[in-house]
Amino acid sequence: MWKEGIFALFLLTAALQDIRRRSIDLWVFLLFAFLGILFCFLDGEDGLKRILGCLTGGGLIFVSRAAKDGIGRGDGFFFVVSGFYLGAVKNLELLFYGLITAAALGGILILTSKKGERNLRNTAFPFIPFLVPVWIGMMIL
Repeated sequence: MWKEGIFALFLLTAALQDIRRRSIDLWVFLLFAFLGILFCFLDGEDGLKRILGCLTGGGLIFVSRAAKDGIGRGDGFFFVVSGFYLGAVKNLELLFYGLITAAALGGILILTSKKGERNLRNTAFPFIPFLVPVWIGMMIL
């Protein structure tokens, strides 16, 4: 239960910083990565499962570099750290459902904007806050 609480604190801290500044401080990643690794050792969990969970974030960082930062590198770093808490499958679920939630909002913005009144071509919004309701849903189900 402690691990879920610490991860929730990490998620909320990252989401708030992402909303306010469109970036997340390095100390947040370092602190919660350290705690995630510590929990892996204390719980005696299979470290390979956790490292595989971090590959999700590594893939996002690779895509971010290939897209010339079209996708935020901070999102990739977030999923590297979350891999220590969630493992591979849950981390991919969080990413997948977060993408669906963000795409739904994007679709709503497109449908509700009046043609010609608002140019949505360069509209960007932070991704990490979309993970908060997804995480809550994952915890309930």
